[in-house]
Amino acid sequence: MDNTNDIWLTSKEVALRLKVEVCTLDNWAYTGTGPDFIKPGRIRRYALADIIAWENRLRAEAKLRRQIAQANVRRHVA
Repeated sequence: MDNTNDIWLTSKEVALRLKVEVCTLDNWAYTGTGPDFIKPGRIRRYALADIIAWENRLRAEAKLRRQIAQANVRRHVA
């Protein structure tokens, strides 16, 4: 059974997982470019399931960008 929806992480834990500084995570939260979170009071919490989904989206976007770049290179070489 997948219980990642039941696991909540602090900003520090997420920053460690992503290997970024907490201030980077704070900036992503401010600009809306980072993973989803809730904010009970003044504390930001991240569901592990949301972190995993965000990571998967980033990987899919990176793969698509590589495919587009490769197609452009092949088109210009041909």
